[in-house]
Amino acid sequence: MSPRKEGDIRLFALPALLLGLLLFFAGLLYWQMAAFQQGIRHETLSSIQEESELLRSLMTPLLAEHRLQEARRICDTFTRDSLRLTLIREDGTVVADSTRHDPEALDNHLLRQEVQRALQGTPELVTRKSESTGIWMTYYATRLQVPGGETYILRTAVSTDRTARLLHLARRIFWGTVALGAAAVTLLTLYVLRRLYHPLRKLQESMDGIASGRLDTPIPVPDKGIVRRIARNVQEMTEQLRTQLREMQQMEEFRKDFISNVSHEIKTPLTSIIVAAETLQESPELPRENFDRLVNLMCTQAHRLNRLVQDILALSSLEHRQKEQRRDFLPVSLREVAQEALEECREEANRQACRLSLEVPERLQILGDPQLLSQAIGNLLHNALKYSGSQSITITASQTGNMARLACIDHGCGIPREHWPRIFERFYRVSKERSRSLGGTGLGLAIVKHIAQLHQGTVEIDETPGGGTTFRLILPLAQKG
Repeated sequence: MSPRKEGDIRLFALPALLLGLLLFFAGLLYWQMAAFQQGIRHETLSSIQEESELLRSLMTPLLAEHRLQEARRICDTFTRDSLRLTLIREDGTVVADSTRHDPEALDNHLLRQEVQRALQGTPELVTRKSESTGIWMTYYATRLQVPGGETYILRTAVSTDRTARLLHLARRIFWGTVALGAAAVTLLTLYVLRRLYHPLRKLQESMDGIASGRLDTPIPVPDKGIVRRIARNVQEMTEQLRTQLREMQQMEEFRKDFISNVSHEIKTPLTSIIVAAETLQESPELPRENFDRLVNLMCTQAHRLNRLVQDILALSSLEHRQKEQRRDFLPVSLREVAQEALEECREEANRQACRLSLEVPERLQILGDPQLLSQAIGNLLHNALKYSGSQSITITASQTGNMARLACIDHGCGIPREHWPRIFERFYRVSKERSRSLGGTGLGLAIVKHIAQLHQGTVEIDETPGGGTTFRLILPLAQKG
């Protein structure tokens, strides 16, 4: 049996069980009612038969002697009794009745069922409504063959109106209960179909689609019902799964791009080093000028490789630290870390005749890692010195609300706006050839972005009024107290 069919059977087990119980108890109750009715009938028959035999022994001699008045008086003695006694001629004429003083006024009883059965010699109990009294009666008639040839029918009857009404009420209650139970089972089945079976089947079909790889399969959520919460949870889980898969796909694409970029970045300097080393090995008698040029090339490319490795390790460390919940940061003076970064770039700035200036208030403090913050500012300065061609670079800072806004401002060639959305990506370069010729790794601004994110901040790029580029580090200030 398939899991789906097994699940359907379990889902409808409760309505089926209730229906089975309903049929069982209905059959049991019906059997009890039939047994009760049969018991009453048997008891009534025994009682009436005894009474009939007694009356038969009294009536027969009187009728044989044509003492009809005395026979009527016997009938009259049952007027106040629960037993009704009727004497009927063979032609159906009523000659005596315990409930009437004028029996001749009664209709002809020849076609009464109990009378017919008595004439046929097969007397039996007959229960029906009396046509004269309008109440339920149980009749029993026997045939009296009077010596001399005349035949009479002696009919005895007892009122079963109360019993009949109780049985009728019991039947109505029985069928009403059966109908109510059947309606309840039907409603429960409809509820299971509408609120459970159909929503769960649609949910199962959607999950089958997702399991087969169709991640865009929609999850149906009912408007109400107990399946709604399940469907909502499945919908949220599915959305999380889609998000995770998208992230995994993005990470896989990033991994491939990263490996490709790193391989390319390593291959170029490594190739230069290998070629220079092989040349030196194969030509030991090279002129001094060529020898020095190859050695300088090897040193330059080795330093480039070292910077690349150091930047990759720095990025890896920053990503790892961003995943940690606890960050043991201390209050840091923004002016001090900016001054440290500025001094590290002073020699390079002097070689390019670029003036560096610092305009950062003493009061600005943030919670952070001073070395990383100095590295971020230093990367912005190195980036401006290498590529902007600006004759002056200024580091400024201001406070906006509870945020510090530190800016690195140059007045150089600027960066075209179409490069801004990707400027902080790993290995992205505005001018690849120029960047490589200047020894850039393509990771400096990516490191700045990750340092800003580690400090719960951001980094922005903007145009400098009058020309040039402005990079801003926006970091939360240390709260006083």
